[in-house]
Amino acid sequence: MSEPPKDFLTVDEIKERIRNRVRQLDEGSHTSVEPSQRLDELRRNLRSANLLLPDVGAISARPHGRKNSAIQLLKRTIRRLLTWFLRPLRQFNAAILATLSETAHALEALQADITSIMQRLRALEANTNQHEIRGQQLTNPGRQHDSPEVDRLQRKILSEMDSLRGRIDALASDVQKLLENCHLEH
Repeated sequence: MSEPPKDFLTVDEIKERIRNRVRQLDEGSHTSVEPSQRLDELRRNLRSANLLLPDVGAISARPHGRKNSAIQLLKRTIRRLLTWFLRPLRQFNAAILATLSETAHALEALQADITSIMQRLRALEANTNQHEIRGQQLTNPGRQHDSPEVDRLQRKILSEMDSLRGRIDALASDVQKLLENCHLEH
């Protein structure tokens, strides 16, 4: 069996991490973890699992010698006898890893979508704030204006502000739906 690279977790390290998390949950200390950190951990675990997948059912090499040759022959015979049992397990493990990989890609795409929507929402909020300030300046009671041009601009700005509010509400609703979908998937 080949050794995993040093930057990958061993089975004992994974078990210890799980035990620590369970202890933290039992103690009520819920530490908040950023979604990007969770995705990084998911990617690391997937890489480790993909590297270990070929080792399922593999026979480790032994030095030459009569005794070791007999042991290797016995191990090969046992492997052949268990092939019927190990093949479906290997196929299942490969399918699970492929599914987890696709899930990670979908989560990354979802995270990118949320980031994009949040940026657009901030830009729309800034635009709305600018229009509100401009509208307040035009409707300042201390100013007298009898110009039809000012009235037209005022109506246009108010109309744009209403339109922007509608777009912001729609974006906020989209973000809320995406976040609800994220929470449902966890």
